[in-house]
Amino acid sequence: MAEIKPYEKIYFGVKISGPDGYNFNYENKNYNINVIGANREKGFNIPYVLITPKDIKEGSTIALESNNLETIDANKLQFNAITTALNLELFLKDYDAPVVVPIIPSMPGKPYYQQLSRGCFDNRNPKSLDYRYDLQVKKIILDAKEQISKKANVNVDDRVFLNGYSASGVFAQRFALLHPRLVKAVCIGGASGSIPVPSNNIDYPIGIKDYANLTHKDFDLSAYRDIKFNYYVGSLETYFKSATREDEDGNLAPMHDMSYFDRSMPEEVGKKQRELFGKDMFIRAQNSVDYLTKIGVDVSHAIIKDHAHNDEEDETITKEKNENEKDKNASNEQEKQLIDIEKQNNNEDKKVSDEQSKKLFSIEKDFVNDTYPESKVAKLKK
Repeated sequence: MAEIKPYEKIYFGVKISGPDGYNFNYENKNYNINVIGANREKGFNIPYVLITPKDIKEGSTIALESNNLETIDANKLQFNAITTALNLELFLKDYDAPVVVPIIPSMPGKPYYQQLSRGCFDNRNPKSLDYRYDLQVKKIILDAKEQISKKANVNVDDRVFLNGYSASGVFAQRFALLHPRLVKAVCIGGASGSIPVPSNNIDYPIGIKDYANLTHKDFDLSAYRDIKFNYYVGSLETYFKSATREDEDGNLAPMHDMSYFDRSMPEEVGKKQRELFGKDMFIRAQNSVDYLTKIGVDVSHAIIKDHAHNDEEDETITKEKNENEKDKNASNEQEKQLIDIEKQNNNEDKKVSDEQSKKLFSIEKDFVNDTYPESKVAKLKK
């Protein structure tokens, strides 16, 4: 078996699709990875990645995460899904959890399928590739359960654990809103600007005002309350700004705040969300969490200090801080040198002044002695 190094971006040069998939070992644990092809008879028109640990237990929970890459290259899309699945599996290695990653496309000029945007509901043809991806993922979950049962002879939990960061985090929060009965717990990072709230005062993808019209079913608040939501975001999430999107005041909007991104969220829904919960992303997130808590949803929201949206942004901010610190130190050094020069000049001036005083005193003394001989001085003193 091949040894997989932790979080290494590997591309399998061997065939990993088919009935047997590909077996690999990581830290003395054995896994099987397989790319399951689309099956229109079963209701899913896209492939998905499935990783099954050899030591999987009865009743294990499937961990599901959407892929996150915009490309028209099918190979790159599959590679992204494989690495997403591997990273999640290796992160959950102590739990022997099976991992599923649906390979959802994302192409310029199309609805944001990987975020289950509102445009995902436009196509009503079940045989079409772009038919509602949330329903396709629902069918993929059912198929994965069958695959695991055949391969490992175990039955998994009926509900899944959703994981996601950034775009895949948005997918997770919206899939949970659309199919709460299928979801056990959710862990979402870098998507605090678009937290859904089951309110009838705002449309999907934030609220449920038009939920029945879109999904042809009523929202199940009871099932939604049974989900445990964990959100986290860096304290510097809004540091970087979009080059094109603006807020209500004409300022550039935060790059990673989906409330301002009309491909992810209709403009009118974003405006309504900010009216109801706040323009600032952190305030909006907290108000959304407070609303959810008030209606009985189990939710937490953590802010990770001194972190931006990703490692690259962290490095940029650190570099900027270091450069600013250097400039500050250089400025302080220049200021110190100026103070030292000023002090030195003052000392020189003082020395000159003292010398001049001595000379003046000497001249004055000579003048007095010449003008007033000793007798006269003595007489004057009397």
